[in-house]
Amino acid sequence: MEIGLEARLTLAWRGSVATPFFVHLLDETGSIVAQADVPAVPQPEGISLTQFRLTPRRGPGEFTLRLGSGPEFSEIGKLSVTLNSLPPATQNRLHRPVLAANDGQTLVGYDWDKTLANQTRLYLHWQNEAGYWHTRYDTPNLDNLANLLPSTAGAWGLPQAGWAPPESAPAAHYVPLGGGLVWTGSGLADIQDNLSPNSSVALPIRFMNGRPQLRDYVVSTRLVGYAEDNFTWVWCDLVDGIPAMGGIPTLKWISGSQVQSPRTIVFPPRTEPASFSGFCQSEKPAPGAPILYVDNSATDAKRPLPCWYCTTPLPIGRCPF
Repeated sequence: MEIGLEARLTLAWRGSVATPFFVHLLDETGSIVAQADVPAVPQPEGISLTQFRLTPRRGPGEFTLRLGSGPEFSEIGKLSVTLNSLPPATQNRLHRPVLAANDGQTLVGYDWDKTLANQTRLYLHWQNEAGYWHTRYDTPNLDNLANLLPSTAGAWGLPQAGWAPPESAPAAHYVPLGGGLVWTGSGLADIQDNLSPNSSVALPIRFMNGRPQLRDYVVSTRLVGYAEDNFTWVWCDLVDGIPAMGGIPTLKWISGSQVQSPRTIVFPPRTEPASFSGFCQSEKPAPGAPILYVDNSATDAKRPLPCWYCTTPLPIGRCPF
């Protein structure tokens, strides 16, 4: 299984009542790196089959699979995660070989992400003889970027110590969603801040992909209004759809392509004008990824789940896919 691709686990079980199963993928420290929660319903008789889908975003390495229900769980096996075989989707391609590397390690791209407020994230994309991977830095010291990288070769193969990627644009977006898909913008905050009741706005959502898409994926774009506690939902507007009217059997999703998928969000009636700075977006196979921004005003929250992207509790249950 390659980094960022979807792993599928099928559980065969017997029972007479619906059972909420979960499967966790754990690293060597016991931290959860992927999970799937399924409320399994048994067949009237015989063996029931329930499928779990997990997307490991770390690696390479060997990870532990844990199956459970409620407080009970057991380890059921291992999952080996390897480097990617195809180049990553990146907005800034490079070719900078690492001078001290014996395995052909090369910096092949970088991307900045400023989607979350007050946080800058830097992705460095690498290649060696075994494949591709990335390293991620949250809120790096912009005055000390050169120390994040080993000495690399620049133009004409000349050694260049102290090279650092150029700083990002103010509205940079790069959010990996799994399966090679990357959300690259744009957010509501990139368009305007003040919106009136009953108004609508088109979001020119953009994607890149690092590998051909062999199936259609549904993207759910959700604008959420929050209560003063910044957790309870007061209202929510949801727009589901398949980007660019799908990828099969067309070639819109060939490796490295860029796809735009405009969405129109409508705001419910309100007594006062609302101020927003973004929206909530989820895409299979990465449920709940991520809450991007909210305003200060939205229905009682469902049980919170941790966001894989920003690690904060999200007032959403399972995504409706």
